[in-house]
Amino acid sequence: MAIERFREWMEESTIAEKKLLALRAKTALSLLYQLGYGTRNASADLAARVAKGIEMVNSKPRHKPLPEVLRGDLCETCAKCSYYKECEK
Repeated sequence: MAIERFREWMEESTIAEKKLLALRAKTALSLLYQLGYGTRNASADLAARVAKGIEMVNSKPRHKPLPEVLRGDLCETCAKCSYYKECEK
C-alpha cells in the first residue's frame, strides 16, 4: 500500500499542520501518528476525511509544498475499489 506518501506528509508537516489536519479530519492527532506507524489502518470513511483534510492543509502557502495524499494511499479497501479512480476526480 502507498502509506509511504502519508508517512512522508507526516515527516514534512509541522506540528501545527498536523493539529489542523486532525481537526479537519475530526480525529485525534495520536490516531494520525498510529496510521503513519502502521499500528492502525484507516477505514474508508477516515481515509476520505484525512485526504480532504490534507488537501485543505496543502492548499495553504508554504515554502516547500507537502506531498499529495489520496484516500487510496490510506485505505486498502479504497485502493482496490473499481470506482476509486472515478471518485478521486
